[in-house]
Amino acid sequence: MNRTKIDWCDYTFNPVTGCLHECKYCYAEKIANRFGLAFAPRLDEVDGCKYDSPVGMDTMLELNKPYYKSGRIQPYPMAFLPTFHRYHLDEPAKIKQPQKVFVCSMGDLFGDWVPSTWICDVLNVVEFCLQHTFLFLTKNPKRYQEFEFPANAWIGTSVENQQAADERIPLLLQAQAAVRFISAEPLLGPIDLSQYLPKGMETGDPPEDDPLGPDVACPECEAIHEFGAAENDPYCERLNWIICGTESGPKRRPAMSEWIISLRDQCQTTGVPFFLKQMDVAGKLVKMPELDGKVWSEFPEVTP
Repeated sequence: MNRTKIDWCDYTFNPVTGCLHECKYCYAEKIANRFGLAFAPRLDEVDGCKYDSPVGMDTMLELNKPYYKSGRIQPYPMAFLPTFHRYHLDEPAKIKQPQKVFVCSMGDLFGDWVPSTWICDVLNVVEFCLQHTFLFLTKNPKRYQEFEFPANAWIGTSVENQQAADERIPLLLQAQAAVRFISAEPLLGPIDLSQYLPKGMETGDPPEDDPLGPDVACPECEAIHEFGAAENDPYCERLNWIICGTESGPKRRPAMSEWIISLRDQCQTTGVPFFLKQMDVAGKLVKMPELDGKVWSEFPEVTP
């Protein structure tokens, strides 16, 4: 695991690297190609590896030990080809103090091409290392429904605009986890989350259109909610956390401040924690900026 400059976590943990989404401005692909492509060996040169054949891939690399070049470990020996670095699995257990750990920052663990056995092996580590909180983020949240997540796992999906929100958030909310969140980074358009956030938290009164009234059990999960949930509400627990940030890099696409303010206001109204990672201020990218005189670095509170 590595210490990270990502503001909403302490470490990154990359047992699986590589991705097939082919996102145009992917930072992970640039890093993997920069530090891996020049060293990429032939597959038969890599000691301690074996192959799998998931859907959409002819070959996939599983490393049981690191690959060395000129005496140094190469973190991405096959560049951005999806790779399981099995030798990384014991790393979280070596850190005893509780940490927030972002899993697979250099890939998408829940991509359709990733074998279920890889995901299960990673989740076994999460369940064993209960001292840590493990954060998962994917553009393919439908696969979350295939797995059971330990209590110390938070699951999220990337949402850049309204279309992505309406496609991915319903799939996220069909999975069960202690915390379900979105990362609106890069934010590329306005997003209305009203149907995915709790209702009525700010005023202390149940919304007029809530047929169940206050303090009733959700018929889907039997959990007690402050204002209940309609019987046909598929999102009975709703989102627990919103991360927001503009695109970074010299060719970054702009994000309007009103888009960010709207998300912050939606969170305030519904009592959902809001984390603003970065935004443009007078043409300059500022990390952890103030918005209305406050740095918005809120986290969800989870009762063990």
